Amino acid sequence: MAIDTDKERSLIKKLGELRKRAGELLTNEQSAAFEKYIEALYEIQYSFVKKAFFKGCEFATSYLLEAWGKHK
Repeated sequence: MAIDTDKERSLIKKLGELRKRAGELLTNEQSAAFEKYIEALYEIQYSFVKKAFFKGCEFATSYLLEAWGKHK
């Protein structure tokens, strides 16, 4: 994924700062639990993005096939 807007760069920087601060405040055990939580969030986000992508592809394909069929 490309990070190409100022807003995205700002959010990435903010995430890095927040993660660093959390690491400073948490014990090793808490930090490990927090990392597992973050990994689970990444996994579910990836799942949702993948599902949305394929649903969009299905929609676009069905729309194009329908439009193409009406012009024949």
